Amino acid sequence: MDTMLKACAVAVVSALLATIVKKDAATIAVSVSLMGICVLAAFVLTFIKPILAFVRELQALSGLQSTVLSPLIKAVAIGLLSEIASGVCADAGQSALGKFVQLCGAAAALYVALPLFEAVLNLLKSLNGG
Repeated sequence: MDTMLKACAVAVVSALLATIVKKDAATIAVSVSLMGICVLAAFVLTFIKPILAFVRELQALSGLQSTVLSPLIKAVAIGLLSEIASGVCADAGQSALGKFVQLCGAAAALYVALPLFEAVLNLLKSLNGG
């Protein structure tokens, strides 16, 4: 909870500073926004580390192979990254480019999930007797 409050505070302060400075120096406003984004990225890492540790523990306890969980994690990461990139494009006034980033992210997520789909297909074949 504390980390999220700090992240929100950084975002609000960065947005306010960038808005105030934008009238006089647009490049400094962009720099302020980028610094805020870097700090927020550090906060994101504090959330991701325990999640990855949990997934590793889940994998070890369940006996699942990495071929099952790895594509799932990659697909989620691709989805998050494409959403962020799409939002940046939209904020820059390039919404069409943002939509294509989302389309590319969806295609990439399906591509990295192919081993998982193949494992499900093989399981269905073995259950079906052939």
